[in-house]
Amino acid sequence: MSIPSSLRSEVLRLGGDPTDLVWDWFLFRGPHGNSFTWSRTRKKPPGYIGLKHLKEIVAEFANNEPEFIRRAHAIAKAALLSVYPEIVRRGIQVIAVIGDISDFDKIEALTAHQDDSIQADAKACIFELKKLIKCRT
Repeated sequence: MSIPSSLRSEVLRLGGDPTDLVWDWFLFRGPHGNSFTWSRTRKKPPGYIGLKHLKEIVAEFANNEPEFIRRAHAIAKAALLSVYPEIVRRGIQVIAVIGDISDFDKIEALTAHQDDSIQADAKACIFELKKLIKCRT
């Protein structure tokens, strides 16, 4: 897939490679973004475009591509610095699944972001990161 020029410029500004298939997945094909749900909703079953589904997709990609998690984590960290709220939100959502203690302060800072959706995602991510970190220790 070809990345539109405005997003291509943003990927380059963030230090990424617009031809990288993991960037393509991150921006367009992952089960994350504006429709992402952190839990059950009345309109959609649990995990429809949510945390559970994202975990499953990440696990599938990781099984097929050993470097996927490392690359996706680097992209998600870079995305936190984006000027596009949707890209920031995608970064937060992916970090909730593959993040580690090094992400905690950056995500916590986003709980005070001017965008309410970013704030909400950051708060939910903090909750998930705490669980992830606890499981790994």
